[in-house]
Amino acid sequence: ATIKVDGTTIPAQSSYDDIDIVNYLSKDDSGKIRRNTWHTVEILPDTMSRIVGAVFCQTFCNSRGGGDY
Repeated sequence: ATIKVDGTTIPAQSSYDDIDIVNYLSKDDSGKIRRNTWHTVEILPDTMSRIVGAVFCQTFCNSRGGGDY
């Protein structure tokens, strides 16, 4: 299978378990992952296939109102 992340084809994997796509996400001029935009992951099989996937997404937030929460 071919995997594309934000239009960039990632190199062939020896195993398709636990693929980390962070290095392939589109980045801005300062090298940070683009915010406020959609990111795409395309999986293009080369034969009849069954694709099973799971997404792990991690986010961070800051409190701006003051106080202890």
